[in-house]
Amino acid sequence: MPQKVKFRDGLRSFYKKHYKSDEGELNDYQRTNGFGVFYLIDIYGKMNPGLGIPDDYDEMMECCVDGRDDCGIDFILRNEDHNILIQTKFRGKNNKIEDDDEVMGFMRCFKKIHPKVGKNIKKNSKLDEALSDINWKSDTFELIYITTGKGNDLIHN
Repeated sequence: MPQKVKFRDGLRSFYKKHYKSDEGELNDYQRTNGFGVFYLIDIYGKMNPGLGIPDDYDEMMECCVDGRDDCGIDFILRNEDHNILIQTKFRGKNNKIEDDDEVMGFMRCFKKIHPKVGKNIKKNSKLDEALSDINWKSDTFELIYITTGKGNDLIHN
């Protein structure tokens, strides 16, 4: 029977391959975005082959809008008229329980990014560019909050 591959082992290999460094040598931005890219390519994309998720690191990083004024969104993936908004949180090995308010804040990101409701909210250029492709009247959306932290009962429900 093949040995079960552990998520953290796969993530460490991903960091080594794409950043040429161990996890502990990476800065927070590299650790968090590498975590997001690893999950989206190696897990989410394989579980959802029809969504057209990029399978290349550089291509996936083009979907990254993380940074100052990102309105709580790290990646936006678009497949025709379906948009997947992703927030990633790398918590290290401390097993931190995610804060309900932080998760709910992400769930309310539309108040910040909608062209009318969030018109006065500052957005970075990568986020602005990704949002310009959205048809707000007909597109569909999916929100994904990815964390290495632990959830509580409210978050799981």
